[in-house]
Amino acid sequence: MRSTPSPLVRVLAVLALILFAGGGAYLLIHSSSGSNSTAGTTATPKTTTQTHSTTTSTKTKPEKKKSKKPVEGVAALDAALVNHPIVVVSVYAHNVALDVAAMEEARAGAARAGAGFVAFNIYDEKLARQLAELVGTDSQVASPAVLFFKRPRMLAFALLGFSDSQVVAQAAQNVFPHE
Repeated sequence: MRSTPSPLVRVLAVLALILFAGGGAYLLIHSSSGSNSTAGTTATPKTTTQTHSTTTSTKTKPEKKKSKKPVEGVAALDAALVNHPIVVVSVYAHNVALDVAAMEEARAGAARAGAGFVAFNIYDEKLARQLAELVGTDSQVASPAVLFFKRPRMLAFALLGFSDSQVVAQAAQNVFPHE
């Protein structure tokens, strides 16, 4: 003799099946969307069980991009002076075409001379104040300008106005002659 489940047991079984399937779908969707709850852990194998087959997949989380701001100003100058005996500093205004061109020429000249390079955007008030402290109160620097600093953070030479890469490279060689 076969017993049949009551309608109440059938309804509860169907509801349990729906909840189980919904919970599994929820876990699959949220585990593949890259939530931050496991951002610091290493890659772990994820196992998904279905009614007839088992699949195993390993997912690696993408590395977090470092949101550090680039080093600017005096800190960038000090870092460049650690690596280079002379650093070319370009003073420019970021939204003036001539100044941006002068900055690119100074960068190319510094590379040609083997010197370090740092750019000071004078429209950034923090950088402008740092630049004023570097050059002192007795000198006036307007953009575009190219400044040459030697260790220990000493202003050696300044070119005011637009200077092409050859002039910058020659001035860097004159300030610190090396082979």
